[in-house]
Amino acid sequence: EEFAVALYHFNHSLVTSDLPAPNLQTTLLQQLGVSPLSDGAWPLYIHPQSLSVLSRLLLIWQHKATTQGDPDVTECLRIWERCINTLKQAALQGTSPAETEDLNVEHVQLLLLIFHNFSEKGRRSV
Repeated sequence: EEFAVALYHFNHSLVTSDLPAPNLQTTLLQQLGVSPLSDGAWPLYIHPQSLSVLSRLLLIWQHKATTQGDPDVTECLRIWERCINTLKQAALQGTSPAETEDLNVEHVQLLLLIFHNFSEKGRRSV
């Protein structure tokens, strides 16, 4: 329990301090299994701690991009594309996901939040 709390605080400090280089941020997301730019199906269930790291990075990236005039971050658009494709494939195959593979509420909330931050053009592209 103490280790989990310490790890959470370490990840929080690491991500919010904006110290890691972009390639280290990408590596962290790859190790957590939630790299936006990877190929293949998007994981529907994401562990809350991994989702926390992913959400912090995505929101930081969107904030920086918005201040530069373009809120449509490639990573965010790619997550939407992969998630919709994963859901579409599951529906077409007629498979019912196991409980551990189902889309968790926090994940849906993150998807809606990043969608809300897209420009009109970005929303239409999704």
